[in-house]
Order: sequence, then C-alpha cells, then structure tokens
Amino acid sequence: MDRRAWLAAGFSFLQPGLGHLYLRAYRRAVTWFLVWAAVTAALVDLPTPEPTLSGLVAAATQLFAALGGLDLIPSLVISAVTAFAMVDAFRLAEARMRTDDDTPRCPSCGKELDGDLDFCPWCTADLSGE
Repeated sequence: MDRRAWLAAGFSFLQPGLGHLYLRAYRRAVTWFLVWAAVTAALVDLPTPEPTLSGLVAAATQLFAALGGLDLIPSLVISAVTAFAMVDAFRLAEARMRTDDDTPRCPSCGKELDGDLDFCPWCTADLSGE
C-alpha cells in the first residue's frame, strides 16, 4: 500500500477536498468541497454571516456547534459525502501509482526510478533496502 493514498484519505476525512489538493487534483478538490458545502448548507440552518473576519469566525463557530447537534439522518448524509471523498482520494492516489508498464516507481513520490541508482533522483528517498 502506498503511504500517499492513506494520507490523501486522511486529509479528505478532515475536510472533503483536502486529500485531492494533496494529490494536486484541483478540480476534484473544488468539486468535493462544493458538494460537501452544498449538502451541509442544505441540512444545517445557519444565518448568512457578515462579510467581515469576525462575522466569518462567528459563522464557523455556529457551524461547528450546529454540526455537533445534528440528528442522525443529516449526520449520516454528511458522513457519506466525507466517506465518498475519502474513497475517491484513496483510489485516485492508488491509480496514479499503478502503471501499465513495468517501470519501477519510487514508493515515496511515485516518479520513475533509474535502475542504476539506489536512491530516487526526484525526492532523494533511500532505496538501498529494497
């Protein structure tokens, strides 16, 4: 298993879209964040915040308080969106590590390796133990 795939899934657990940002899949990141934001906005009744920093902080505080007091069904729906984002980030990272040819890849960064070197020329990861 690839460490990057688990990291991407973990970031998506914290906030849907973060794992995709980590994988540099920017359109997917924005899409997953907007899906999460739309579902959350539809299920959580919050007033429109003032367009100031203190208004945004107050809105974030109200959002966290409202998310903590949600009923079962809205919580499951928001959790399902998060779970799908995690699975998508994990599968995207795994797919990027897989190749159709037998080119050796670095376990750290996923880029092609030179067979003559015992380290990755891209991220300098030590490969002497493999």
